[in-house]
Amino acid sequence: MTHFDGNSILQQYLAAIRDAIQRGFAEYASLYGHVSVVHHPRSRATVIHDHIVARAKEIFDEFPGIHFLSGAPRNLFDVDGKIVLQFKKLRRTLLSSNYPTQLALAFERQQRVDGFPEIPPKLPRLAAGYVPSRDFTSIDGIYVTFAEGKRLKWFLDITNEGDQALPFQLPETPPQDAPTKRAQPKRAERPGSDSSAADQS
Repeated sequence: MTHFDGNSILQQYLAAIRDAIQRGFAEYASLYGHVSVVHHPRSRATVIHDHIVARAKEIFDEFPGIHFLSGAPRNLFDVDGKIVLQFKKLRRTLLSSNYPTQLALAFERQQRVDGFPEIPPKLPRLAAGYVPSRDFTSIDGIYVTFAEGKRLKWFLDITNEGDQALPFQLPETPPQDAPTKRAQPKRAERPGSDSSAADQS
């Protein structure tokens, strides 16, 4: 196993990550709050995601070590050539929801994604995400997470400044190809549940 300290790599960027999420979420509330009652949870998550990514592009422009991966099938950022970062809405288990396409399964399982050379195959993929309140009017928590499929391996609570986390470990073996069969997701290890739509940003 290779020792990988995600906290130390991301430390200088945590405030910027938190700011992008908070600003993107606030923009949704400001622009659509008066009509959000008619939005499906999936629609809310998608629009909030778009605003978060837009703010992240602006904020990360100040950091030469962060690059947006143009051409990738998702909105991804390369952080110092050591991490691939995406923004997600998280369940209360701190796991995200995705429709289980072959691409999504490979991506979430930290496997090679064939056909998309823009995604560095050997870099760990982390999610910077928010847990919304039940009524989607506020953010209950902001986290950076590392998961393999539906198994949460590591998380960092960045809701407030000064939070810490233990480093996680990654296997030295290269990522494998995506499986040809869909697997049933395992129950998340962290307690909690979320009944929102299965394919949200």
